[in-house]
Amino acid sequence: MRSLPRTSWSSLPDVVASCENTTSNTNSPTFQTTTGTSYNNNNKKLLKVLCLHSFRTSADIVKLQLAMGGWDKHLQDSAEFIAINGIFKATGEPPEDVKLAFPNMGSFQWYDAERNADTGKMEYRGIEESAKFVDEIVQREGIDGLLGFSQGATLIGEMLKRSSSDTANTPEGEEEAMRMKSLRFAVLISGMPSRADEKLREQMRSNNSNSDSIEKTIGASIPTLHVVGQQDRAIPPALTKLMHKEFGGKAVLVEHEKGHVIPKVFPSNELGEKVKKFFDERLMEKNSNARL
Repeated sequence: MRSLPRTSWSSLPDVVASCENTTSNTNSPTFQTTTGTSYNNNNKKLLKVLCLHSFRTSADIVKLQLAMGGWDKHLQDSAEFIAINGIFKATGEPPEDVKLAFPNMGSFQWYDAERNADTGKMEYRGIEESAKFVDEIVQREGIDGLLGFSQGATLIGEMLKRSSSDTANTPEGEEEAMRMKSLRFAVLISGMPSRADEKLREQMRSNNSNSDSIEKTIGASIPTLHVVGQQDRAIPPALTKLMHKEFGGKAVLVEHEKGHVIPKVFPSNELGEKVKKFFDERLMEKNSNARL
């Protein structure tokens, strides 16, 4: 199995510095490249959201995708967004549609997936390093929530499931289970259940007697928003819906009519109102807790 070449980084501003040169309106105050606390017009602390891009794209690209969908404008009173590059340079060419839509805007990934010829199981290379990298930023920068698209969403889902697992019985497993404990929420756009957690699923099933308890064990303890593209050909909608079911009662499912994209939420539409409601509820929770 080949190893993944790692990009260099030392601090959050360094990681996202290249994001300042996008061609769309991504210089909105809600797209941040520096640390600190931001407030809305009602003097309430904004949610700080860390954004994880899709397979073989970049922080530049996910910022542009969010701006094209109006997420920065629609949620400017609720959240500020920070986009980061994956820690691994892409091990191959980006998808053709990505190269056409976003030429020369960087190509990174969170992990590589290959099927083991002997066991027939999927093996993910780099997922642990990416998980530690993201968690370090979450802890250091006081991140409230994660937003991921495609591979970024799958990584988030894997991290949340493992952090909520009660099967950790090794030092490594205990460290893994502590990740993401400070998060308030996550948004997963066109995500799918990771095929890297087959062993974890088997352990959970052996420790539980029915599907309800399995779902409770796998499900995250924080609210999650799952966004499904009805015409998504890259990640079939059924897989995104399956991921939603795994996260239990605090998981919210919303759908849009397009394909494998970050959908438009502004100018305001039905989807946008559902997304805004989710963010506004998280903002209210954050500021209520701050007063306690």
